[in-house]
Amino acid sequence: MQFDMSIQTLWPADLVILRDILFHFDPQRGLDVLKMINKSGAKYLLTTFFPNEHNADYFTDHVKQTSAVGIVKKFHPGKAFSSFYRINLMEEPFNLPPPLMVIGHDGNSNENGHRVVGLWRLPL
Repeated sequence: MQFDMSIQTLWPADLVILRDILFHFDPQRGLDVLKMINKSGAKYLLTTFFPNEHNADYFTDHVKQTSAVGIVKKFHPGKAFSSFYRINLMEEPFNLPPPLMVIGHDGNSNENGHRVVGLWRLPL
């Protein structure tokens, strides 16, 4: 079964687990996915994010040069898994409130872009 979370509505559930996905989508597609999750009737969202990073870094430097082979990678709007950035869901353009719970976070560490899993009550 194929399912595109940016255009198809999920069925109601207690918990939507969205792990290691949003940071592969360009910001607009990420917003589309969150909007569809909101429409699902689900109660909670558990998703990966980087609370100490800044989304503005993506907007000012979204073309990345890989050090080993010199390949330029860009986000390609509308394409799934086109790249990667350290998404902070509490910053523009997502503006989510602080999560109810954060798993894997000590509150201070940001070494190598500290990735955590946050729990939000739906709708966002």
